[in-house]
Amino acid sequence: MGKCRYCGASAGFLRNKHRECEQKHLNGLAKINDLIKSTLSSSGDLDGILKDIETIAHGSYINNLPDVLMESWRKTIDA
Repeated sequence: MGKCRYCGASAGFLRNKHRECEQKHLNGLAKINDLIKSTLSSSGDLDGILKDIETIAHGSYINNLPDVLMESWRKTIDA
């Protein structure tokens, strides 16, 4: 029995993730990207969104938040 890479619970025979957990993770990444993009484009308060980002990350199985933030910043600036 494999463990889900996102939630840590049993994922089933020869599996390493739950589809629901993976979707929750991907949705969280998208929300963080959108939040950073909208804040930067509107000259919003970056300090004010940190708590929102941490809440999204916690509920979306995002453990590598610094890496996610750097990637989001890079994508936003490149766009």
